[in-house]
Amino acid sequence: MTPDVFITVTIPVAVAAVLGLVLFGGRLRPETRRLVERAMAGVFYPLITVFWLWRAYDFAIEGREFSAAMMVVVAAVFGWMGVKAVRTGRLAPMASPTP
Repeated sequence: MTPDVFITVTIPVAVAAVLGLVLFGGRLRPETRRLVERAMAGVFYPLITVFWLWRAYDFAIEGREFSAAMMVVVAAVFGWMGVKAVRTGRLAPMASPTP
């Protein structure tokens, strides 16, 4: 499977999973929801990080160093947010905690 096909298939599936959690997550017990959010963060954030690193690689090959550097910064931000999301057990680690 080529990287193009992998990214094209997995990102919509991950986004659909996040939307499903948003729509139906209110019915879950808090500890179950935290576990599901932690698992989804462990899948979603690495996918987004790899996507931005892939774009940085493409820009670097094209000779667009500034754009490549900016994509690396964006990938680092998503990577940091992913680590924070997995540690806290929240899919959106910057959001306020739910009561």
